[in-house]
Amino acid sequence: MGSDGFTTPGTQPDLFCGIAGSADDVVFDTAVEITGFIDGTKNPSLSEAPKPRLVPEGRPGRPAACC
Repeated sequence: MGSDGFTTPGTQPDLFCGIAGSADDVVFDTAVEITGFIDGTKNPSLSEAPKPRLVPEGRPGRPAACC
């Protein structure tokens, strides 16, 4: 919990890194070094991409209703 009371719920596989740098290449290189970050320029084809899954209502991981 942050000093302003803000919380970020997490699960075991979650990772959040806030990276700041003097230039975009510094930030990118740091992200690659920390997490093996891939910027999305090589997305899988539709036939290789994971299929979407729905989380049943009331189950962990289900987003809250919006609006």
